[in-house]
Amino acid sequence: MGGTWQSYLVLGGLVLLAGWVVYVLVKNSPRGPLRQPRRSSGVVVTEGGDVLSPAAWRQEAERLAAAGRYREALRARYRALVGDLAALGLLEEVPGRTSGEYDRLVRAQLPEIGREFSAATDLFERCWYGQEEAGNDEQRALGERARAMVSSVGAGRRGDQRDELASVP
Repeated sequence: MGGTWQSYLVLGGLVLLAGWVVYVLVKNSPRGPLRQPRRSSGVVVTEGGDVLSPAAWRQEAERLAAAGRYREALRARYRALVGDLAALGLLEEVPGRTSGEYDRLVRAQLPEIGREFSAATDLFERCWYGQEEAGNDEQRALGERARAMVSSVGAGRRGDQRDELASVP
């Protein structure tokens, strides 16, 4: 019976050590909730290996919409929005991260635009994954939402990038 308290002491030390290891792993995980976003150039990498800036994604959206490829244009507008937020240092673009993951991240880290970003994500997902029709109205709605969100969170956070993003079509 004399060694019982020593056993509890060792067990307690092991529990504390395990807790510390879990904390360090989560904190340093690339997808961990404790990781802070890094400032990004706003570059988005496409599946084909092409590197596009948010402005290039918007141009691509215009080209696709002009060709009547509205669903693809909507996807390009959504990617431009994510790129703009990354360029402001508000979130980190991670290859393979889903629109749902971006939605949860924005709602948690940027609650001032969380509802609007969720609406933009919902529109994108309904048209892209749900195969709903996407036309000029959807293009205009996503473009207006994106401009409003970037303007809202970008004020005072983007410095000399303000003029470029303010003139987004």
